[in-house]
Amino acid sequence: MAATALLCGTDTYGQGRLQELLPLCGVQTVWLSKDLETAGELAERHQPDLILLEVWQLQAASGRFDQLRACCPAPLILLGGEQELGLLQNYAAQADALLLTPLPVVRAAAQVQIALISARCTNALRKALDQSRTALKERKQIEQAKGLVMLSEELSEEQAYRHMRSQAMGRRISMARLAEEILRQGGVIAGRPGWP
Repeated sequence: MAATALLCGTDTYGQGRLQELLPLCGVQTVWLSKDLETAGELAERHQPDLILLEVWQLQAASGRFDQLRACCPAPLILLGGEQELGLLQNYAAQADALLLTPLPVVRAAAQVQIALISARCTNALRKALDQSRTALKERKQIEQAKGLVMLSEELSEEQAYRHMRSQAMGRRISMARLAEEILRQGGVIAGRPGWP
């Protein structure tokens, strides 16, 4: 399957250069947008594998940028010239890679390839971090729910955990979902008094 990219900006020379170079990096389809609103619509419709965005667009439309990131989890490369180094630094944390433009004649394909690799790696790390945060949050909820079950049912920690696991398996739901229900119900397990 060929990779796809969304390129958002108004620098026609830069866009032309990137359209020449991206196929050398495995990107076969490139959608073009001149503004973040259209970029968001294209990203939602096509779910590109990569987003390249001129950094100056973020100053005027940071809300649209947040929408773009929310609708499409693709790696994001911010593009900017030497005069925009300050902006690139300000928004670096929101990007997966930075690419200085205009691209030089020599080694431009290598620079784009390095930015692509960096963006994909950083994006994978962001996803792993999000998964870890979710797992930690769920673990905390399970521990809190287990504590409530121990108190309300007068069970040991191990008994409460086994009981919760049995209930989750019997209802074919995750332990995290069961924990949410227990916390909402104040520590009472399904099938016991007080549960719907």
